[in-house]
Order: sequence, then C-alpha cells, then structure tokens
Amino acid sequence: CPGSDGVVQDEGGLMSVTGPAGGAPHKAGASLADVVAGMNAFQGILLALLRRERTGEGGQVDVSLLESLLSTLTYHASTYLLTGQVPSRLGYRHPNLAPYETFEAEDGYVIVGVGSESLWRSFCEVLGDPGLAGDSRFATNALRVTNYGALREVLAPRLRARPVAHWLAALEAAGIPCGRVRTVAEALDNPQVAARGLLLEVEH
Repeated sequence: CPGSDGVVQDEGGLMSVTGPAGGAPHKAGASLADVVAGMNAFQGILLALLRRERTGEGGQVDVSLLESLLSTLTYHASTYLLTGQVPSRLGYRHPNLAPYETFEAEDGYVIVGVGSESLWRSFCEVLGDPGLAGDSRFATNALRVTNYGALREVLAPRLRARPVAHWLAALEAAGIPCGRVRTVAEALDNPQVAARGLLLEVEH
C-alpha cells in the first residue's frame, strides 16, 4: 500500500494525541512523518558511508515512514507501554506537566513551560501572586496535573489581562521557558533566524 504523511500520522497514532480535548483528531500542521523519515534516511546514508570507510563493506539503508513517525511519540508511547493508559488529545496542554501550555493573552497567545517546582514558584511571582505557589491544590506538579481544571480557571484570566510582550519580558526575566504563537511569516522573520543564517538566497 502506498504511504503518505497524512495516512502515517493517522496510522502511527500522532493524530490521536493531536487536537482539542474531546474533539476530532487533527493532523499536525507540518509533514512530520516525511521530514523525520528524510532525516533518518540521511543518518542512515552517513552511517553506511562511515561503515564503508572503516570496513570497506557497503550497507543497505531501509527507512520507513511509520517507524520514523513512531519515534516522535516519545512520552506518549512510554505512558502506554509503562502504564497501559492510552494517551488522548489534550489540546494545548502537556499530559504530565502543568502549567505547560498555550494561554490567551490580551493581544495574542503565549506558551508557558513550567517544568519544575522552582519554575512554578517563579511563575507565581511573575503573576504577582507568590502565595499561589503554596495553594494546597497546586503545591506539586502531580497535584497541578490532577487539579488541572481548577488551575486553568485561576491562570487563564490572569494571563488574559496583559499583552503578550508583557508576559514574554517578565517570564524571560524569571528564566521561565516561554514564547509567542507566531505565524509562519513571523517565525521566518524572527531575528534568531537571521542570526543563525537559516535562510539563504540562491538562484534556481
């Protein structure tokens, strides 16, 4: 059967964990299966060339769209293999960390990655509510994940009250991973793209 990125995203489980909670499965916006398979092919070719240099023997490079996509499931696959629990769609949020998700700000969207207890305390400081860190419902990451609904109710209106630029400046100053949701045009115009020389003009 011929393979394609969209079919493999579906068959490979990615669509089952992509999209809004309780909603329909979504295809990832980028062709992940195609891209990862291409990267795997490139790695395989390099390793075959290295083998030839070292041993004089050739090698066969075998690349599968499905196998390539399965490698992207990381913690989703681990959750199932270790616990038997089948991961589901959670929208913007992370299944094992909270808050680690996208929030609506006053003029756009911001993603916040609170991945440790020290970052949680810093995040509460940025919100102007250091006492929130000691709230018994949210005192540990496990509790924040368990009490996610209540946590979201507390955080969402606070983040909606200020513009994205305010949150990015405050979060970055506190060392909290964060970013804005950018369009493709904004992503390509990001100064970091220019600083890293990622876009090159060539005659075609």
